[in-house]
Amino acid sequence: MGLAVPILVVASMFGSTALRKKPWFRTRLIPLYALVVVILALAFVNSAANHFGYALPWQLPSHVHYRGRDYNKDVLLGCQSRNQQGAARQDGWVWGYFTTAKEIYVSARSGLPTPTALFVRGGRNCVVPYDLSGGP
Repeated sequence: MGLAVPILVVASMFGSTALRKKPWFRTRLIPLYALVVVILALAFVNSAANHFGYALPWQLPSHVHYRGRDYNKDVLLGCQSRNQQGAARQDGWVWGYFTTAKEIYVSARSGLPTPTALFVRGGRNCVVPYDLSGGP
């Protein structure tokens, strides 16, 4: 039922030309149609940005691809202060969609070729941890 109303509204957008000539149609229904299309587009943008690993103004992606490896967002740890992470160097970007790109920080003490944890800048003094997924 939740999708039936938006589908019917979008389908009725292509109604008869006689209906489009009515003044109430132009003043009341066209803004309503535009609002429904924007809501549907934003729902698609959320899932597409999360799938491709893009940052949005209101959320970071659930996974990040960095140097050929995948990293998943740590669901237990939210936004942490950048001072808690110690020395970390900026070594990449998470591209933004409707926002600026977010920096990827790697722990400086990690001498391994593949770091096991990344930190993505989420705010002014906030970093979000991402853990390495998969095996060796």
